[in-house]
Amino acid sequence: MLLKFILIGSICWTFTDSGTQCTQFLQDNLINAQRCETLANSVGKATKSKILKLEGSMERYEATCIAINEYGIDIDQTFEISYNIL
Repeated sequence: MLLKFILIGSICWTFTDSGTQCTQFLQDNLINAQRCETLANSVGKATKSKILKLEGSMERYEATCIAINEYGIDIDQTFEISYNIL
């Protein structure tokens, strides 16, 4: 039985005056895979919008929804979401 999902991800962006930078994020205790995927897409789109408003470019976005069951990580239910945005 799945207990929860954990969303982990990384985002990279470039600004002409500062080069490429990256950051990571984590969201714990998501109730199901659909909520994890929806949040991952929402974070990616919102971050890209902010970066574009600041006249930068989003270079990479990767997220993983890690399924957790009573024994630990459930690799059969874990999935990745990634985009190369150039």
